[in-house]
Amino acid sequence: MTLVFTTQPSRRYRLQHSTDLTTWSNAFVTAQEPLGTFNPDTGATTTKAFTFTGNARHFFRAVAVLPLAAP
Repeated sequence: MTLVFTTQPSRRYRLQHSTDLTTWSNAFVTAQEPLGTFNPDTGATTTKAFTFTGNARHFFRAVAVLPLAAP
């Protein structure tokens, strides 16, 4: 699965998933490798590719969680 979403270079992000749009959990690359909090790609969008083997219907969201530290 590949997700592409708009981002800002001054923020950090985390991907989450849900089956009901009410309860959200952090997304994983694999069961052993969480995506965690990450910096955005260069440019206006970020692309994250991962394998997801959950239920057929799933929702994903990108959550801005932290501003990046000033250089």
